[in-house]
Amino acid sequence: MKAQFIKRLIKSLIEEHNFLLPKDRDGNPRLSAEHSVLAKNHFGNDILLELLDGDRLTAEEINARLHHNREFLAENKSRPGLFFWEIFIFESDPDADKLAAITAGQIHNLTAKTFLKCLSVNLTAKTVEKHFTTVPKDDFNLTETIARLLAMEAVDAISDSELIELSSQKERELMIPLQSDFPLITHTLIGLNILIGALLLFYSQKKGLNYSRFLIDFGAKENYKILSGEYWRFLTPVFLHANLPHLFVNCYSLHAIGVLVERIIGRSKFLAVYLIAGIMGNILSFIFSTNPGVGASGSIFGLLGALLYFGILKPSLFKSRFGNSVVLTIIINLGYGFINPVIDNFAHLGGLIGGFSAAGTVLPSERKWYTNRLLYLALTVSMIGAGLGYGFQNPQNQIIFKIRELEKLDRAQKWEQAEGKAKEILRLNPRDQSLHVYTLWTLAKSQALSGNYPEAIASAKKLTAIDSANGHYLQGVFYFDMGKLDLARAELEGAKKAGADYEMIDALLEEINRRKEISE
Repeated sequence: MKAQFIKRLIKSLIEEHNFLLPKDRDGNPRLSAEHSVLAKNHFGNDILLELLDGDRLTAEEINARLHHNREFLAENKSRPGLFFWEIFIFESDPDADKLAAITAGQIHNLTAKTFLKCLSVNLTAKTVEKHFTTVPKDDFNLTETIARLLAMEAVDAISDSELIELSSQKERELMIPLQSDFPLITHTLIGLNILIGALLLFYSQKKGLNYSRFLIDFGAKENYKILSGEYWRFLTPVFLHANLPHLFVNCYSLHAIGVLVERIIGRSKFLAVYLIAGIMGNILSFIFSTNPGVGASGSIFGLLGALLYFGILKPSLFKSRFGNSVVLTIIINLGYGFINPVIDNFAHLGGLIGGFSAAGTVLPSERKWYTNRLLYLALTVSMIGAGLGYGFQNPQNQIIFKIRELEKLDRAQKWEQAEGKAKEILRLNPRDQSLHVYTLWTLAKSQALSGNYPEAIASAKKLTAIDSANGHYLQGVFYFDMGKLDLARAELEGAKKAGADYEMIDALLEEINRRKEISE
């Protein structure tokens, strides 16, 4: 009973918890009848686990074994994050001396992050007991696994050869398949980002240009220019950065993530994922954000998306090596992006989705429907096509395009056409307040300069509801032009109270007072 329980436990630890048997000098997994050792690396922590037949050991032998393991931990204290688990298995209740030796032999060194912890199993009572209460209290689900096995009915006998083959198979699953020895593309992209950033910054400073304005001219994601036919702006922002800290953070992130991804999937596939993710990030930003955008972060999120897809192909490897880190990184960065209005989180989301779908397109499938490369190719193409189609037709981008047309009509002093264009924009209900204010301002001005003061006043009153200072100011100017001086004075004084800072207000008020004095 005990021997088969130990083998069932070993099988469960290998299959479900990614433990491996140690190897002998010939490189073959080793399994001992007296005690079994298993090991794994869990997010940088080395976990050693020993299964012992507690009935074969005296209290003194238990004490000696634990003392030996404490010395092992002391000799390896330079390896932070070293967990040693001793699981003593008894047919029935162990005697008090053995339990005392088990409890006393543990160590919990939080400073050095080395731990020796013990569990005991009573097969007759079907119980498992922790012998530690200190932090960290996490037992990596060992207690839960043992309790579940104790509650199960006995199954067919498990042979040593089956366990050895299972360990070898699990080792193959956990082995990271490296497609590239040196991350050439990652380092090239970092160098290219630094070179472009340095050249643009140097040139803009030498010429006395505004760097942000210069980035828009040079290739930033700018919706109006894309709407005007500059489609290459879906790609070029990937190589531009807003400032030196932005450049540094993205280059660091690209190195931290890119080296791993490139070595796993290979250079050409890495480059494809990086570029597709960058493009899809800028497409999603084009759809939902009217602000200009630059940066490689969408592509970097795409690399995280590629790692998520890799987790579908290699779930055990993903979970044991970097799964939690990848998921946590995504959650933290997206969460921060949602609370920081400066960050273009739509580019991040688009890049993440694009990287995932691009990885599904370029990575080999395992003949499962959810890893079918044609499925992901169709998904990627469909998302790009649908995104572009909606982006060019969505109301906010149409508003931006019409705003630029309105600006041209305003400069050309074509007031009737400007009035019509402004009304078109207002029918689209612009969400951006600055665009809404500009449109109402230009509409009211166009109506007034066309001689239609009643409608100009009505438009200025609508403006007052969202921008009190400018709305009152325009009404004051219009009433002044109409000769309604009392109304003009009231509106201009209202504009001053609302914070309007126009030199013309005081001049108009003085002129109103002068005219009132003359009339009196």
